[in-house]
Amino acid sequence: MKVLVLALLCSFQNVPSLSVERAEDRTGDGAVWLELEAVREGYFAYEPPQVRVRFGIRREMLDEQLLQLFRRELDLPVQLQADWLDAVDSPRLDPLLGPTFACNDTIVQGAASWETRPDGETYRVVEFEAPVARLDGDVLEGALLRFATATRFEEDLVQGRLPVDRVEAYVRAEPLVLRRRVPPAEGRPEGYLDAIGQFELFASVSTSHPTVGQTLTFVLELKGRGNLEQLSFPPWRAPRGLAILGHLTETSQGVRRERYDLEVKAPGTIALPPVHFAYFDDERDTYARLSSPELRIEVQAAQPGSSPLPSSPDSPASTGTLRVLVLVAVGALLFVVPWILRARHVRRTVAPRRIQALRRFEADSGSDLLGAYGRFLEDLLADPRATQRARTLAQRLEAHGIPRDLADRAQANFGRLQEARYGVSGPSPEATTRALVEELARCSSYSESSR
Repeated sequence: MKVLVLALLCSFQNVPSLSVERAEDRTGDGAVWLELEAVREGYFAYEPPQVRVRFGIRREMLDEQLLQLFRRELDLPVQLQADWLDAVDSPRLDPLLGPTFACNDTIVQGAASWETRPDGETYRVVEFEAPVARLDGDVLEGALLRFATATRFEEDLVQGRLPVDRVEAYVRAEPLVLRRRVPPAEGRPEGYLDAIGQFELFASVSTSHPTVGQTLTFVLELKGRGNLEQLSFPPWRAPRGLAILGHLTETSQGVRRERYDLEVKAPGTIALPPVHFAYFDDERDTYARLSSPELRIEVQAAQPGSSPLPSSPDSPASTGTLRVLVLVAVGALLFVVPWILRARHVRRTVAPRRIQALRRFEADSGSDLLGAYGRFLEDLLADPRATQRARTLAQRLEAHGIPRDLADRAQANFGRLQEARYGVSGPSPEATTRALVEELARCSSYSESSR
């Protein structure tokens, strides 16, 4: 009964590749044979071809004539030689199953069966599938099966049964032509680029109720099997009311993500229209189309007073506020000065909230420096949306008691980290970021302890 073994191999040790210069070519005599067959009718450029390898040894030759090739005895003393086949990379079976033989320079193990062919002879047959590791052109050739035989033997008192007429031999496999496939021109839909495989398309936003000036993330996620890393994704344009800050592409474990960081520019309802994606389904041998769902976000106007920008000094509100501040300051001096004098000898410590912020930054900065820095600034300002209005970050830090120069540097560093993430500038300024975090925490602790 024919048994298809879908896997080789458990490697044991290395062996030398035997030369065929003085070996006898026994291709076609029927006692030993080697065959190659493509597992599929054709292959696309993104996938390595799978080849089915079969070899057989006639029972009488295996029992009476076949000789060991190496010092280590093999169950099937043959060596399969094919420079395009990497046996070590093939799927592995339980090492307790199947006979051992040599594949290139490795001793391997694979399941085998007895098979009776049309000529009535019985053969020990090994059959397995493996990917082509190296391919030069579209033809696989040069595969051969190396073995040694003898028909006459002598008995030796020390070494036992010894061959008298040892013959080194081999058989060759017929060259195998592999057919490369390309998606057909007929039936190709509008918008098709180069995607091949089977996919699903999803879309999501980080928040559906943002505020003007806030940032949000729009993610297109393509899942499936195919040329995920190589395919071209349709370009996406932000609808009116949104501006693209940056775009990242991530591919891992059967998922391709197109991530867009967006800045919200205007209030109201904004629709993110469906994204259409065309691909060639290599299983059904036809083109297919996917569309992501339409997403809607409800943008809220910024609340009055939410912006930290100072009022104009010439406005009436600014003048009235100044008078009130002067009166409050004079009155506060009467109470604050004695308290300051008493606090001179009190050792200043970092507020627990700052300690937590520092610890959180250290924990997160290894994997996402921009995210860790943004969360630290949000913790520092006690405002979870602080970095979503990055253009006014310095003013908010200054209002929190951070010196103007340090606040400006903190905002500029946030911008540099954003540019580094999207490849606009060089590598992320990690050392500068860590130094700024320590300086900001130190200044913040001083400002808090003096309150």
